[in-house]
Amino acid sequence: MNEPVTAFDEMVLKAFPSTFSSLKEQGILTPIVTFGEMKASLNAKQWAVFEQIRNLQPRDYDVKTPYAGDLEPVPKDLVTITSQQYTEKGEQKVLGEQYVPRLTFEAYTRMHKQFMRKYSGRKLLVASCYRSPAYQIVVFIHWLMKGYHGDIAQTIRHVSPPNYSQHTFASRVAIDFLNVDGSPSSDHPEDFKDQFAAFGGGAGVVEVSDGGAHAANLAKRAGRPRRRALRPAAGSRQPRAAVARRCPPRPP
Repeated sequence: MNEPVTAFDEMVLKAFPSTFSSLKEQGILTPIVTFGEMKASLNAKQWAVFEQIRNLQPRDYDVKTPYAGDLEPVPKDLVTITSQQYTEKGEQKVLGEQYVPRLTFEAYTRMHKQFMRKYSGRKLLVASCYRSPAYQIVVFIHWLMKGYHGDIAQTIRHVSPPNYSQHTFASRVAIDFLNVDGSPSSDHPEDFKDQFAAFGGGAGVVEVSDGGAHAANLAKRAGRPRRRALRPAAGSRQPRAAVARRCPPRPP
């Protein structure tokens, strides 16, 4: 086990929100932003923190998140989903743009249609899907500051570095679902669970855990489902079935 990074420069961290806000306004900071774009947009100290987060190892913090693989380039076949509306605590909200690899989008579309036929008035909104490796670091920084008060060891238990996140691999990407009533939420991740459990085989949601709606590839080993993302089965171009489990905090 390596000696883990215990803290980042507080002044550098405090500068990130205004920088990110400015980059969003310029249209630079999106879920498909590249490392090159971020390096050109950050100062030297911010980029140093960015690189440190990129190289964090969960095992150094006694976290057993499996290594997902070497990073892939941002794909060219992403489908953009916009204008998804939901209600949370009586307030109507709109999800930001979400990006879904085309093959996964086709599987999601079939799943969504079957789900709506079974549950009138319910929807499988895409709360989060593909994130570039650079954007995954932005998500990490957001929750490091907003949710975990700069505590790296706590943050890495809930938000993975790029090489450990199912969201950064288009070939086996994960989808976090949300319903039109805002469920599941961080406060009540178990909401929406019953619908998934009952929905079952028709759309391939074959396993539901104690919380949330996170669709991932279901590859069984020794009779146990593995947590992975929607990816083509062997010899097939179609993504496999999905598994619903507790999903991490939605990105900013």
